[in-house]
Amino acid sequence: MTLPPVKFKKVKRDQAVELQALLTEYLQLQAQDLTHQQSVRFHSAVQDVALIIELYLVLRTKLESRKPQFSLSLKVQHAVILLFACNKCFLQDGSYKSLTALVFINEIDQQLKSLNVNLQF
Repeated sequence: MTLPPVKFKKVKRDQAVELQALLTEYLQLQAQDLTHQQSVRFHSAVQDVALIIELYLVLRTKLESRKPQFSLSLKVQHAVILLFACNKCFLQDGSYKSLTALVFINEIDQQLKSLNVNLQF
């Protein structure tokens, strides 16, 4: 079973740049857990780092298109990583990065909650 993607319309270039910055900060936090190779956090961090890198490259590809805005369709696991990054690195300081994080937190949360997933095995 494949979950439907999480979609964003009209993502601005500067928002994508801020999302990349948030992903970089989150990557640095996850990299700290890679030093604890005997813990469960290590295995989770390995998976998260792989997803962060994939998502960063998706955003980079969009930015290289030079379009002022674009739509973005993410796999659920990428959307969840973006949600974690935005939540972990969010500061209530009124900066553009924080406002971008808040917009994506709300949008991802809403879309994930509205997924009609029927998990029957």
